[in-house]
Amino acid sequence: MIEVKMTREKLGEKELGDQLIIDITRYKERKDCTTLICFIYDPLEKIVNPQGFIDDILKNSNKNFKVLVFITP
Repeated sequence: MIEVKMTREKLGEKELGDQLIIDITRYKERKDCTTLICFIYDPLEKIVNPQGFIDDILKNSNKNFKVLVFITP
């Protein structure tokens, strides 16, 4: 599955992370989903530490459910 998000004035790093955690939990429950690819467009550079953000999201990955995260400004 592919999840696409975009930061904006009222959707910053914390809110985006919270949304992704909820989305990941839902996708994990699906039997037809073993990989979730998250594309994040961050034109306002709301994500201060992109690698740290990615590392936090990847903690939801395991051997049965893989999460990949890509952030672009």
